[in-house]
Amino acid sequence: PEVRAAVPNLLFDTAATSLLYDSGTIARLVATAGAERVLFASDFPLRRPGAELKRTLEGLDAGDAKAIAGENARRRLC
Repeated sequence: PEVRAAVPNLLFDTAATSLLYDSGTIARLVATAGAERVLFASDFPLRRPGAELKRTLEGLDAGDAKAIAGENARRRLC
């Protein structure tokens, strides 16, 4: 809650998370900052997008997963 209030326009992307952080990082980020602030990033061509997406969304509920997988980016582009 403090993060959301302090920096209302801050976004996070998932690039390099599989290289730098443990598998629970995205779930903790969602719990702290909110799924609406997280954008999927694959690190292509260094990483395989399908595998990165699967790992990123693992353990998230369907709504948060859908938002991170593309809805958040779509909302900001349109």
